[in-house]
Amino acid sequence: MKDKSLYRFNYLLSLTALIALISSILLECIHGSVFLGLVFRFWVWLHVACCSLLMLMIGYHLYIHGRMRYVKATQWLTVLGAITLVTGLIATVVFCLPQGSHVVGGIHGKLGLVAMVLMVLHFRKRLRWFKNRKAGKAFAPRVDVARCIGCKRCIKKCPASVFIIKDKKAATHHELFCLQCMKCVELCPKKAIS
Repeated sequence: MKDKSLYRFNYLLSLTALIALISSILLECIHGSVFLGLVFRFWVWLHVACCSLLMLMIGYHLYIHGRMRYVKATQWLTVLGAITLVTGLIATVVFCLPQGSHVVGGIHGKLGLVAMVLMVLHFRKRLRWFKNRKAGKAFAPRVDVARCIGCKRCIKKCPASVFIIKDKKAATHHELFCLQCMKCVELCPKKAIS
């Protein structure tokens, strides 16, 4: 995926998440009443549509990151996203029933809000990536194979899984996903990363 399209996709993902968060808070606040002249059912279906789009985008986002090593950030987001999706599907089915219980919807609402807050925190770490991409001064890590001793410090500490081991030495694998934290440069004992 090219840098510009990844940049646009991440902004679209962020915008969709913001709309889903606003609709989640709105549903928690207006439960069962009319808001802006529109009935509660309208707001529920708007939320379902928005969150369905968000889940598709998150799935694609995880697919992109799945091509990298599986890291903690994507693990907990995957689990939390799956739980939120399942409770959301159950809540939607229950909502469609004539006299369905809204307990599942309440559970989903709380889980969804927690998921959104955690996703925002996850996104905050990546803001530097957006800023540097827009400014056109993104750091692209390069490994000097002659200096590398294969200690794997860069691999263990890189939050974006940019590095892999190739022929017992570190090598860049997905420099496009570099978060610009510069941990690799700081941790390399032989200063092989620039």
